[in-house]
Amino acid sequence: MAIPAPSSTGLFAEDIKVIKTVRGRVGAGFAALVLGLSLAACGSDNPDPVDAGSSEAPEQLTGAVKVDGSSTVGPLSKAAADIYAEEQSKVNVTVGTSGTGGGFKKFCAGETDISDASRPIKDTEKAECQKNGIKYVELIVANDALTVAVNTQNTWVDCLTVAQLKKIWEPNSKVNNWNQVDPSFPSEPMKLFGAGTDSGTFDYFTAEINGEEGASRTDYTPTEDDNVSVQGVAGSKGGLGYFGFTYYEENASKLKLVKVDGGSGCVEPSVATAQNGTYKPLSRPLFIYVSGKSIAQAPGQGLRRLLHREHRRRRHGGEVRAADPGTEVHARHRVRHPPEGLTVAVHTARPSVPAADVRRGRSRPGERLIETLLVIAAIVSIATTVGILASLLIPTVEFFGEVSIVEFFTETMWTPLFADKHYGVLPLLVATLWVTAIAIVIAVPLGIGAAIYLSEYAHSRTRNVLKPVLEILAGIPTVVYGFFALTFLNPILMDWWPTGTKPEFQNLLVAGIVMGIMIVPTVASLSEDAMSAVPRALREGAYALASTKMQVSTRVVVPAALSGIVAAIVLGVSRALGETMIVTIAAGLKTASAPTSPLQGAATMTSYIAGAGQGDLPVDSLEYLTIFAVGATLFAFTFALNALSIRMVRKFREVYE
Repeated sequence: MAIPAPSSTGLFAEDIKVIKTVRGRVGAGFAALVLGLSLAACGSDNPDPVDAGSSEAPEQLTGAVKVDGSSTVGPLSKAAADIYAEEQSKVNVTVGTSGTGGGFKKFCAGETDISDASRPIKDTEKAECQKNGIKYVELIVANDALTVAVNTQNTWVDCLTVAQLKKIWEPNSKVNNWNQVDPSFPSEPMKLFGAGTDSGTFDYFTAEINGEEGASRTDYTPTEDDNVSVQGVAGSKGGLGYFGFTYYEENASKLKLVKVDGGSGCVEPSVATAQNGTYKPLSRPLFIYVSGKSIAQAPGQGLRRLLHREHRRRRHGGEVRAADPGTEVHARHRVRHPPEGLTVAVHTARPSVPAADVRRGRSRPGERLIETLLVIAAIVSIATTVGILASLLIPTVEFFGEVSIVEFFTETMWTPLFADKHYGVLPLLVATLWVTAIAIVIAVPLGIGAAIYLSEYAHSRTRNVLKPVLEILAGIPTVVYGFFALTFLNPILMDWWPTGTKPEFQNLLVAGIVMGIMIVPTVASLSEDAMSAVPRALREGAYALASTKMQVSTRVVVPAALSGIVAAIVLGVSRALGETMIVTIAAGLKTASAPTSPLQGAATMTSYIAGAGQGDLPVDSLEYLTIFAVGATLFAFTFALNALSIRMVRKFREVYE
């Protein structure tokens, strides 16, 4: 079957508009092109899909179509999916934006039907597709103007030359203030936002501006989601970022365009300049890659009709935890820090009871089955732990076969995904410790305070209401906390911050604060359980000696429950160390150097693992092995923390005999 060859201007060449315009102008035609090519996934047996504009109702299909890839092309595919859903409501179309490289990784593994791309497929990706038997059709769907934008409060820059952009973005660039770009510019700290290394936008921008694909400074805020860059630039006076033109148009009131001088004068990115080629060197084609399996199984005549119709529409589209028997039972407690003049000694005893002749009776029905299931559960738990250790150990050993362990723990730069590679884990470790320390400062006093109130002060009715609510808070998805930090708390923090260095758009402080709020329910609930388990006789003895409620709470109950409180805190800290979504969203993914202040954004160990793990790193590459090396480091820290907590719990445990 012949596939019409796309022209140099692309299938949809003239109207790069916001999504509303896409819906209005492209209509069912674009949806038909992007999704009609995957009719096999929908299970269609109709040999002739209805043309756009036909009065005949289309056959209702069922099934799923998976699309992933470029965040720049993503809005087009989402718009197409919305339009397609109007006609085919039983077809589930999912559109992901894991970046061009991440999209190709899934596509060549046969996990998706369509791959969105902001650059042509690479030879290595072609080889991977060929290896897995994935054939495809490449289609140009638009020409995009890769847009450079600044904050609306930026009144000093209207145009930047390619040389100035290179000075800002080249590897090892030390430009961190606008007056370093041009002496006539004011002294304003520069905050940079751009595409992540899995993005085709990153590949294209670095190739055209820095002269080498992947060659870039590393101390900026990278992301595969262009909306994060948009919000970063809009929230930082000295912000500068680059992303697809569609994202500018959707946020034109928040951003200021920057013209680019490619050698022939300053040219503003626009629909016209992208199409006529005058916006150099940042105008680029956008692609979709359609699985050949979908085409091969789709109806022949109908597919040819779709392609033919769309070929004719090229000039009209848009971008779019019992005592033994016979023993005495005692309860003893020594107050560790009694108030002045107060001595408490409580000793109760019961005469020992002769042990009964207890013999094992006949097993009840199902008891042996339950015992077997419990043994299986224990074995599964142990096997899972061993499996985790094995999965971390083997790749980690391979990694340290290439990278010195001394370099790993002493090098101050972490840039394994960039062209200039450094493998020092200190930046990730420092960022993790910053966030964890802030979370502890927030969670421990609030959590223990709440536990003391619920255990010692609150009426039973109040406690019966508040504790379940507190425990429900522990179940809120962490992604919700992350967006709460980014879109609500951080803007308030930036507005109310005193003069001087203000927090970055994504920073460790707000991530630590929200992390602390998240683990307050854990610390409070478990601490309250430990306090409630303290024998009532201890409290009554203290009250009999004229102690106040505060003295009883802080000098009797808390010391008696200390082992449980310590366990609660350690559990909270462990959760903070392992949290991923909050730090990824609120603190960002900057990895180059260790943060010197919590006002800076930086990647933690968990956020790096999440970011690198969803990309297109080859499985046998050293860059991919960094995920396991960082994971093993995190495992070692949490293991050491739990071992320390066990020792502390045993040290402070109060034994009642």
